[in-house]
Amino acid sequence: MATLVSGRWRSVIVVVLQDTLRDDCDPSPDCLHNCCVNAVVAPVYFVVFVLVSQFVLVNVVVAVLMKHLEVRRLIVSE
Repeated sequence: MATLVSGRWRSVIVVVLQDTLRDDCDPSPDCLHNCCVNAVVAPVYFVVFVLVSQFVLVNVVVAVLMKHLEVRRLIVSE
């Protein structure tokens, strides 16, 4: 799990940070193309998204394991 986070996600966060820190963006509030992104919100959103998605995936794995353990327990008790 650590290699996934440190290996593949590092390149994604670098792109997000580079995009938020560029100077040629349009800061106007009615911008439609090439708009500036808040330099704080983008990385925070990325980190929260990664943590929540990992939490959901771990819960799915635990739910599947619990279901298989329950089925196995019922088979053994019969």
